[in-house]
Amino acid sequence: TTVFEDEFRQNRKGSDMLPVLLESHNPINIVVLMLGTNDCKSYYHASAEVIGKGIEKLIEQICNYSQSVKILLVSPILLGQEVWKTEFDPELKAVYERIAKKQNIEFLAASDYAKPSKEDQEHMSVEGHRRLAEAVIEKIKNSALSA
Repeated sequence: TTVFEDEFRQNRKGSDMLPVLLESHNPINIVVLMLGTNDCKSYYHASAEVIGKGIEKLIEQICNYSQSVKILLVSPILLGQEVWKTEFDPELKAVYERIAKKQNIEFLAASDYAKPSKEDQEHMSVEGHRRLAEAVIEKIKNSALSA
């Protein structure tokens, strides 16, 4: 999750883990940030706007770590209809895109490249992972991230 504590799986809160990851992977040129799907769990009762506030906190942590680190914010894939309300998922893409513009960072929508697998309607298939990875590489090569 971005900022939510998972009562069933400890040490999953991104805002607690991110500073340690940044420090342990020093030096860092680019951070590809893709969190938010687990924030959609029904027991968090989080709207897309609330999840967006969580992602903004993580962006702030990255910027506090280093002003020179470039960030690519990736909104999650759409979840399958059996997992979550279909009308919720597009909101997160729009919220993340707005945040990226406001923060002057790069943005990529994973949902433009990958869909949930048929097996669980939640996680990407092997093909989805490949397509998203190629899109991330292309975005890095053809944007300010490669400068």
